[in-house]
Amino acid sequence: MMAIGASMAETAQAWRFAALYVGLAIATPIFYLLWLLRKGAVSDLDVQIRAERWRPLLAAQFGMVVALALFLLYGAPPLMVALAGGLLVYTALAFAITLWWKISMHAAAAAAIVALLVAQVGAPAAPLLAGIPLMAWARVRLKRHTLAQTIAGAALGSAALVVALVWLPVS
Repeated sequence: MMAIGASMAETAQAWRFAALYVGLAIATPIFYLLWLLRKGAVSDLDVQIRAERWRPLLAAQFGMVVALALFLLYGAPPLMVALAGGLLVYTALAFAITLWWKISMHAAAAAAIVALLVAQVGAPAAPLLAGIPLMAWARVRLKRHTLAQTIAGAALGSAALVVALVWLPVS
């Protein structure tokens, strides 16, 4: 999503902000999750056991907060600030929900990306909407989620992104 934001920002500096976000909000939590797996603190990469989810999600939240703070401090393009804010809000809500119910973060990510593209590109991006139910079907088929968990994830992901794009100035 940050790559999409950087390409729409049309500045070379936007790509530096995207790389910063990926490093702090995605790569660092992934390496932490791999460390937890190796240490035996989580049972698998999908973190299917509810009690094991809080540490990886907290690491992701921390990386997102730091990335957003740096975006604001160093003047990231407004669209990228809105994306970072929307992803932070979505992840915080998903964090709270997933402690008692396994909402689909895969479906949420798919829906958020499509919401971003439809909001920024318009009708030409509408066919991408078909990817959301395909993602949901795959998660249900793999027995990682129920249909309700994928629907809730898609609703949360798209709603958080739309609210961020409407609420935060992007131009």
